[in-house]
Amino acid sequence: MGILRLYSNYEWATQRLNELLLRTSKATRARKKPAASVRAKKLTTEQVDELCASYRSGLSTYKLAETYGVRRDQISIMLKRAGVTVDPGPQTKLTRAQKEVIFELRQSGMSLRKIAVKFRVSDNTVLKAIRAVENEKSPTSE
Repeated sequence: MGILRLYSNYEWATQRLNELLLRTSKATRARKKPAASVRAKKLTTEQVDELCASYRSGLSTYKLAETYGVRRDQISIMLKRAGVTVDPGPQTKLTRAQKEVIFELRQSGMSLRKIAVKFRVSDNTVLKAIRAVENEKSPTSE
């Protein structure tokens, strides 16, 4: 009977439906995140200078991107254009000479963590390097 009543009162049903549609569209619009702009945000020359100084003082490109409201890759591009050498990130492979130095540093008492930071690798990589040098130095039994 309720459905029949709605169809028999067409104006009331249309008005009610329009109210519901309007309410849901407002709620949906309020929840949507703003669309990312296609163009990169323009920074002033002063901001780029500050950005370079902050990077040189040790701030990461991720933190700078968050601070200035631009993407991380845009930060790297701005730094390169300003003539700043951008750190390529963690090293992927240690040379034989580096492994020897790591071994000697560990023998002198330096912590794994400090060695890892110095060579920009993980603690686990440092351990593997030390073990590799130890294996080469130990006599092989045949």
